[in-house]
Amino acid sequence: MSLEDLEKELYGQRTAKSRQRQTEASPQTSSAPRPALDPWGTEQNKKPTHQSFEEVSQVAATGGKVGKILIWLGAVLLVVLAAIATYYLYQYFTTKDVSITLTVPDHVLVGEVFTARVSFENISNKKLVAPVVSLALPDGVAFSDDTAKRTAQSTIHDLSPQETVQLEYQLLVTGKAQQSYALQAGVSYGYESSSFSNRFEKDTTVTVVAQDSVLGLDVSAPEKTLNGEEFNVDVRYQNNSDHVLASTTLAFSFPQGFQVTGSDTPLNSNTEMAIPTIPAHGTGEAIVSGYMVGKEYSYFTTGVEARTLVGQTPITLAQKTVSISILPSPLAVSITRNNAQGNPDVVYAGSKLTYTVHVQNTGDTPLQGVIAKVIFDGDLFDTTSIQGAGFLNDATHSYTWTAAQIKDLQELAPHATTDISFTIMLKTNPTTAMIQNGSVKIRAQATSPTVAPNVTAKETIGIGQVESRIGGVLGFAQSVYYNEPSTDIKNNGPFPAQVGKETQFTVHWNLSGLGDFSNTVVTATLAPGVSWTGKIKVLGTDATPSYNDRTQQITWKIPALSTAAMAQQLPQLVFQIAFTPSAQYAQNTFDLISQAQLNTTETLSQKQTSVTAPAIISRQITGTGLPEGYYRVLPTQ
Repeated sequence: MSLEDLEKELYGQRTAKSRQRQTEASPQTSSAPRPALDPWGTEQNKKPTHQSFEEVSQVAATGGKVGKILIWLGAVLLVVLAAIATYYLYQYFTTKDVSITLTVPDHVLVGEVFTARVSFENISNKKLVAPVVSLALPDGVAFSDDTAKRTAQSTIHDLSPQETVQLEYQLLVTGKAQQSYALQAGVSYGYESSSFSNRFEKDTTVTVVAQDSVLGLDVSAPEKTLNGEEFNVDVRYQNNSDHVLASTTLAFSFPQGFQVTGSDTPLNSNTEMAIPTIPAHGTGEAIVSGYMVGKEYSYFTTGVEARTLVGQTPITLAQKTVSISILPSPLAVSITRNNAQGNPDVVYAGSKLTYTVHVQNTGDTPLQGVIAKVIFDGDLFDTTSIQGAGFLNDATHSYTWTAAQIKDLQELAPHATTDISFTIMLKTNPTTAMIQNGSVKIRAQATSPTVAPNVTAKETIGIGQVESRIGGVLGFAQSVYYNEPSTDIKNNGPFPAQVGKETQFTVHWNLSGLGDFSNTVVTATLAPGVSWTGKIKVLGTDATPSYNDRTQQITWKIPALSTAAMAQQLPQLVFQIAFTPSAQYAQNTFDLISQAQLNTTETLSQKQTSVTAPAIISRQITGTGLPEGYYRVLPTQ
């Protein structure tokens, strides 16, 4: 029986031919009575059209066999698929079986290079393709060859089964001691073409402990000091490693008001001391001397930081600070500039300054044999111009008074005060370095061999200081050329000038000096018969001039001028003018440009300054090779 026939049997839709085959196949018994004739077909019409119970049972039995076969085939298929999946899962897990380990020392020193070893082993039965090993570092740990790099990656050769690769990395801790740092090693790998095409990863993490610094540091200083009394900052250091420590720097941080007076090893810019080498487990000592001028009963801190260079990167090895309190000295000293105005006090090159030193005994013990002096800081002071009763020492840049000049200094009674005045000039032509220094300082000092009973100092000392900012100095000049010095602008026309013909000239505006200025404006007016050609050349600034043809006024506005910029290139403006003389100028001189006016504001003091440059007539034309009678207009030829 076909599947189509079975379907039709189940749904009672067998064809006539099918029913005929079923009837012919059914056995007939001779004892069965023959049905009576029914010519009208009434009995046939009453016969039901659906199948009998036996027929349906037979069909269902046949369908059940087919279902069992299908179920059996499905179960077999599931078993096969499960076996295949199990095989591939087994292959997956056995192929991914690799080992990676990261080995570091249990304890390291901050700043000392140590070795981290990454071991990668293929313990599977498959070849691993293009493994990539990586090492990632946390903040506070760096690669010794590149402290900015955070991760290192290395692609290695294909690894056969049971093959091992080991990589080494040179690291150092750049963070703080007494901390732990987690390092992570990882590996990424693939398989041969017959295996999985994906890449797999495996990683491991270990912790390294920074127990101490490679350089031990200890800083000591007195807990208390008198205002202006010299004291020592003593630094002791020790190399805690088994290796020579090279290129170490001790960086000192001093508060404002502290003055370095000496050190056993030279200091760079009064802040840094270089120590070329420290032997393994070696020790050393550095001493810096100085004094502090500050508010009485206040505290200040002095810090020391030990550094070393890893490549070009400075690494901090250790830091220490000490706190010191300031006690008032029984010898109080201060210095003031007479007629000082504003805060800050601003002084200018070429000016004459008057100072007064105030010396007072604030204690109850008379101070014998007091010596007072001032020390000039900077090269802007013209020490040859000093006027006063003291003695000048050119070698030390100091000016000193003793009891021979000031009688009150022989014995300064308790709570007595004496004032000492002097004058000094600032140099007229300061250098760039003088101006860029920014200020001038004078330190006043008084000493006495008398020491109060409760003081352990060698002598009684008092110090005061005054500082003035250096204001800018701006000069201005105006000149006219026919033979223009530069090649940027060329003047044409007859020279000497001739009636009815145009002759061109160039005007130079030159600024000089140093300092910081704002809103600088230069103005001048062209003479009758002189015109503006529009050709210009500007140096030292981006500001360009403007010209008003109705008023014939030239205006050059410069928003800002700085010491640094003028040290590189002084501002200059060159512009061309033209003069066409009429007959009335024949055999006469002529005017070219009016007086020039410069107005500016000195940035530091906000002081407004004006500078003028004289008008230029034909007799004042500048240059070499000028023809005879160049300043007179020739008549028409």
